[in-house]
Amino acid sequence: MSESKQPKFNLKTVNILAESKHRVLEVEMLKKITIDGTISTQRAFISFGISVLLFVVIMSLLMSDGNRIPFIFIPLLVFVIGCVILILNYMLSSRNKSMLNSVVILLNDRLIEKIRRKTGRKGDLKSFGIEDFDESTGLIHFRDNRVGRMYRVEGQLSRSTLPSVANGVAMARAQYLIGRSSTSNEKLITSIRNIDLRNQLKSYIECYEKASSGSQDDEWRRHMSALMFNYVDDEIDNKQITVTQVVILSDYDEAAFLRSETEFFSAVNKGMYVNVQPVTTQRDLVEIVAPMLLLSKGGAKKYGINE
Repeated sequence: MSESKQPKFNLKTVNILAESKHRVLEVEMLKKITIDGTISTQRAFISFGISVLLFVVIMSLLMSDGNRIPFIFIPLLVFVIGCVILILNYMLSSRNKSMLNSVVILLNDRLIEKIRRKTGRKGDLKSFGIEDFDESTGLIHFRDNRVGRMYRVEGQLSRSTLPSVANGVAMARAQYLIGRSSTSNEKLITSIRNIDLRNQLKSYIECYEKASSGSQDDEWRRHMSALMFNYVDDEIDNKQITVTQVVILSDYDEAAFLRSETEFFSAVNKGMYVNVQPVTTQRDLVEIVAPMLLLSKGGAKKYGINE
């Protein structure tokens, strides 16, 4: 049988535990304008009821007094088009909700962010829930009185990871999730940013300055240090991108957090992560969260970040 004549099956999943009002109907026409061509039964009936009510109201306005039709026709037409657009957005599905709901959430978030950035708190970490950072301990105090710490993490999984290693990582992760405190909270944040090699450039400068005896070995060190510095500075530093991950671990108070941190590092020692580095300075904290939290440039300068 040729490939073109082979039967094609379109298998769909149905949540049999969902209430009848949350069951979905598939509409082929909607697939032309949205990826998800389904609407919930509840939204379909509500949209139908609103449409009928809208039709009755419009017809009553038109039939009650025919003399005013020329004056209200255009405003009424604009009103009907607006209502139809709202009804369609209400029927369309988006993330298990209506498209209208997603649009309202998006506009609300943008409005709140715009108001925040116009206020005096746009450069303050407190507007993101971070109350204080203790550089002596590296602990973050949140506005809800929770205490935590941020870590730079590196995982072990890649395309070339052996199955046995992957299984070991999965087992360590599963044991950690089962055994950790129910009050602990862990957030994994993945971001893409420019490579920052300032420390490496600084080490090249230090190597260049130390090789000042005039010997052949030092002349070679100075030459290689200058060569590597120029290459890294011109081609790599802040010119290429990398994927970084940080974990924020917190608990309801400091004592509970320290117990959760012990469980976390126990899992790390079993292979959950290949490398974990706590963030110990406020400058490092701001450098990590500023791009993700849209911290203003003035706010970054407030915490000592000039770039």
